[in-house]
Amino acid sequence: MSALPPKADIGSRPNFGQSGPDYLRPAGGRPPGVRNRLSNKLITDLSDIWHANGPDILRKMAMRDPVQLARLAYATLPEDKKA
Repeated sequence: MSALPPKADIGSRPNFGQSGPDYLRPAGGRPPGVRNRLSNKLITDLSDIWHANGPDILRKMAMRDPVQLARLAYATLPEDKKA
């Protein structure tokens, strides 16, 4: 009778969607922090535009595309204020 290899310990593997040890993770992807830097840059750029042109841009948007203005306003509300 030949010796069988030991069974893998299934309970020690990470569940689907959870990270395991580094050697089990695929290589590639974004380096840590890149998404945060991109988000922060976008917010900074939008803030600069707002401080330079804020109310004028909203008035133009209200005249040209009121539906888009409503979407923008709704998207900026905190989750607990949305009905």
